[in-house]
Formats: sequence, C-alpha cells, structure tokens
Amino acid sequence: MKGIILAGGSGSRLYPMTIPISKQLCSISQKPLIYYPLTTLLQMGIEDILIISDSENLPSYRKLLQRGEQFGIRISYAIQDEPEGIAQALLIGEKFVDDDKFCLILGDNIYYSSIFEQSYVDVRDQFNHLMLYEHMYPQRFGVADIDDDGDIRRVVEKPDIPLSNKVVTGMYFFYRQAIEAAKQIKKSPRGEYEITDVVQKLIDTTRVTHTILKPPYDLWCDVGITTTFEATTRFIDSVYTLTSRMIGCPHEAALKQGFIKKVNMLDFLQKNKLLNSEYGKYVERLCE
Repeated sequence: MKGIILAGGSGSRLYPMTIPISKQLCSISQKPLIYYPLTTLLQMGIEDILIISDSENLPSYRKLLQRGEQFGIRISYAIQDEPEGIAQALLIGEKFVDDDKFCLILGDNIYYSSIFEQSYVDVRDQFNHLMLYEHMYPQRFGVADIDDDGDIRRVVEKPDIPLSNKVVTGMYFFYRQAIEAAKQIKKSPRGEYEITDVVQKLIDTTRVTHTILKPPYDLWCDVGITTTFEATTRFIDSVYTLTSRMIGCPHEAALKQGFIKKVNMLDFLQKNKLLNSEYGKYVERLCE
C-alpha cells in the first residue's frame, strides 16, 4: 500500500499564522503538523509516500523531509497550485498510485489510536474503506448514513439534520476505482472537486466499508481552525508532560517498523544538529 499526504490549501482559517507558511508546516507541540499524518502512515507500515502541496511551499517540505532517508522510506512530491478540492489530489497522484491500493490522508488531520498498525491495513485490504468518528456535532462535517446492515448508504456534506453521528474523517483507503470516479465528477457550487462525490460514486457502484473511531479511546482532530489547533496542541503537550511519550513522532514509528537502524538515525540527528532540541533528545533516548 502507498500513502498520499495532501498538504496544500491556503490555510485561510488560520490567518495570520499561515500567511507566510503552509499550514502543515506550523508547529504543534514541538513538531511540524505534517509529522502527525506521516507518523500515522508509518505506523501502518506504509513506506512509499507522496506529498502534494503548492509550488511555493514544496521546497520547504523537501528541506524538512528530503527523500525520506531519515525514516528509511521513500518520499516523493507533486504540485497542486490551485486548491480545487481533495478529489483533485487523486488525479495528481494517479501516476504515483499506479494500480496499487493507497491511503489518502489530509495533512491537517491528527489521529491517535492503537488501531493504526500493519495488521489493520492487512485486514482492510479488500475494499475502499472510510474512517468514521462519532462526533457530538456531526452537522459540521460530512455525515455517513448507515443502513440497518451496517453498510454506508450515502454521505451527506454538512446536513442541517444529520442522519447519524458518524462523520467522515480525513483518511481514505482507496483502490484505483476512486481515481476513475474522480475523473467523472464535476466541480461543486463552491468550485471544488468534492471527495464526498467520489465516495458516493464508489458507494453506488461497489462496496465501501468503514471503521468507527470512538472517543475518548480514539482521538481524531481536524486542526484547520484556530480553536482546534490550540486545543490539540495543549492536549499533546499534556500527554508528553504526563507520560514522557510523544504523539506524532515519525522517527519513533520508523524505528518500531524496522525501516531504519538506530545507528543510522542517530547519525542523521548528529549531522543535522537536531540533538540540541527536545525532539532530537527524545529520539536519541529511543535509540539508546
């Protein structure tokens, strides 16, 4: 399975913080935001990843993540200069995906759950698959209408009267069918190619399975607005203070997966002068 991180968009809801820098490069608890979706992909054993962003910010992502050598993985890059919707990322990533199954994850979504591991990917390797989350205010999101058999009947974007409390999060497991569906949809009234339209086409033509994440045991945070950005930062800081364990550490995930040897990771930390930072010292302790 391959992975795609969508790190584009103007981040206007976080202005002025995101005027000079991409949203996914902003810091949440000692780390750039993009570290969190990257960690989730690594935890699932995905080691071939495409990052999509605009041409202005792409050099910064290359400087931060390079080609993935520091994690023992492969990272490549593609440009999305016009933010025309999540579904557009499927078309941009078509050559990268080829005929493989892939996980598309939004760069401003943070997940924290024991469910994300290699065995999870293996079990869900038969169908297009959505990650849902039980939310108290589902009308703010795309909502899944689930029938009596537990199958998704449709997905409705920000309904006034939600048919369930199961919202669609920013992580999707797709086959090439999703790319073909993306080629068939048209722009919505707000001028974007909507991922919900792609999902609905898949529901209408094939089977779409799902997993439901449930708070407080599972955490999902969409940090696209200031309030959730700040609240998530406080939560992750608190976990580190109380447990001395970091949420969203891709270097740790890479070590656990065996993608890279400890000696090679330490060598990278030393060469890039990261050992003076709290993050670098944390990874150094893991290696020792």
